[in-house]
Amino acid sequence: MAIVSPVSNRIFGLSFRGWVRALLLALAFGGILGWWWTGLESNRQETTLYDHEAQIVDSRAAAISSWVADQRRSVSSVAANPAIGVYVMSQTTGDKEAALGQAGYLKNLIQNVAERDGWLSGDSQVPANVVRDNSPGLAILGPEGGILAGAGGPLPSPLDMITGKLAVNGTTRLAQGSVLRLLMPINSPGGGSVIGYVYGVRLLDDSFMRLLAQPGEPQGEAEQAIVARTPQGLLAVTGRAGVASGEHAVRDPILEPAIDNTTTRKASTANGMHMLVTARSIANAGWSLVRLRPADAALDTVHEARILKLASWLFGLGLAGTAALLSWRHGAAVQAIQTAETEARQREFLSMVSDRQPTAITVISKDGSTKFSNVMARRWAGSGIHEPALAAVYGAAEPAVQEQLAKLATAPVASADDVVANGNQRIRIETCRLDPTNANSDRLIVGEDLTALIQERERREANLRALVNTLTGLVDARDPGSARHSEKVSLTAKAIGQGLGWTLTETSTIYTAGLLMNIGKILVPSSILTKQGPLSADEHVIVRTAMAQTGALLANVPFDGPVAATIAAVSAPPAGSVGRLPRLLRLANAFVSMVSPRAHRAAMTCEDALAELGKTSNPEEQSSIQALEHWLNASGGKAILGL
Repeated sequence: MAIVSPVSNRIFGLSFRGWVRALLLALAFGGILGWWWTGLESNRQETTLYDHEAQIVDSRAAAISSWVADQRRSVSSVAANPAIGVYVMSQTTGDKEAALGQAGYLKNLIQNVAERDGWLSGDSQVPANVVRDNSPGLAILGPEGGILAGAGGPLPSPLDMITGKLAVNGTTRLAQGSVLRLLMPINSPGGGSVIGYVYGVRLLDDSFMRLLAQPGEPQGEAEQAIVARTPQGLLAVTGRAGVASGEHAVRDPILEPAIDNTTTRKASTANGMHMLVTARSIANAGWSLVRLRPADAALDTVHEARILKLASWLFGLGLAGTAALLSWRHGAAVQAIQTAETEARQREFLSMVSDRQPTAITVISKDGSTKFSNVMARRWAGSGIHEPALAAVYGAAEPAVQEQLAKLATAPVASADDVVANGNQRIRIETCRLDPTNANSDRLIVGEDLTALIQERERREANLRALVNTLTGLVDARDPGSARHSEKVSLTAKAIGQGLGWTLTETSTIYTAGLLMNIGKILVPSSILTKQGPLSADEHVIVRTAMAQTGALLANVPFDGPVAATIAAVSAPPAGSVGRLPRLLRLANAFVSMVSPRAHRAAMTCEDALAELGKTSNPEEQSSIQALEHWLNASGGKAILGL
């Protein structure tokens, strides 16, 4: 943060005059940047304008192409009519009787098609042999061009089209205006040779001219015209400003280049007027559609917008620079005061929020100096200093804090599930960078005191162990012959689980389940428990039934793991599907039972018991048996069990 010096009157090493020079340079650079930016925007708007012109021409060209295709389909449908082919064939082969029989049908057919598809003008409903000026119509021609049947007319001579002097879709000039002429061959009924033609002449009337106009565009803003290239030069099929339809132009400076180029371009007329010109060829017509729009009127808006934006840009730069200079002396001091006030408000807000938290919150810089501590951190430090050192806050746990802080050099967050000690205090620590993207940013340290929680958990675990020991002692007192059986089973099961790499929760669960798995014996009469000799079948049922009740007796006890469920699964039928905890508890119970003497039998050796378990166990139990064997022989398991 820069502070103005009243003696040197300089800021960032520059005097007031230096700041004026810097502002002028900034304005010059800003002007260049503004000119470049407004140029890009102007070019973008011009491109948008050109694209709009191309879209209009595309839509009009598609409408006209569709109109031409409709006329071709109309003429083609007549040429493909089998009756037409038979009639023309009869004329060319001299079968006059057959021709006379079909003449009326064909005349009606041609008349109906001409009326339906619009080949007749308003005054074309008279016989074709009445002498009049050339008119639109539809006719069937012989191979030499003579009219065999028709509607409308009289038609302009088709000989130029038949002899190939013009394209089939050529155009010519009539008194009524430009026309579309179509000539379609009629093939013999068996296919092959041409025996005649269908000849159609269509006025480019008002309905056609409406196809040229863009819907919704103001009249006079632009004009569209149809032109065709002929040996005599460009033919104006439809009129445009200064050019009547049917006129030829040997060289048109606008249209001549336009019909060979599909892009929108700017061109100049002979009198120097600038135009935006866009052209598209009309499929199957030999025509080109040309759109002409005055360029100055279209582009003036773009250029005016550029000048306005550039002026606004420069005015804004100048205004901002002037304001900066005028407030130069006063601004630095005000900024310093405002920054200090802002930091004070932020600090007050941070203190208010963090002081309400039950955790110790500390912020330090990367070099380790304390920048903020909440009330809980100061309470841990036992100091009235507002920013106590990190070692004072965490005491003996401070090395663990430093270890986590070191990890922040490569990661934005560092935390550990391990609880560290500070005297009688048990703390869990989390650290992170205040700016995750900056390895040099300040560090946030949050310490949570878990002492009361851990003490409560230890008290509850001690109470639970006392309850388990009491229940186990009760069972041993009622069944002296199997004293310490449950303890041996739990020790064996826990050792096997540890050998298999089970979690602490799983080994604790199976250890507790082993201690309590015989609680159901309290439901068995003492006479049966202390009986000398084998039990009868009924007595076995009583014992099994009582043992099956163990899970239910313990179901409501709040164990940390599934102790009751594991015991209940152990008592399930052997064929039942059980998890790995009940399966391991069954294995441990079976082993301890084998190596323990009973009133009706002697104890087995460890080796014999392991061999017997290996023969009767499932494949998934083999690893458990191997872990049991290792514990007995290599880890002092025999001594623990008193074997």
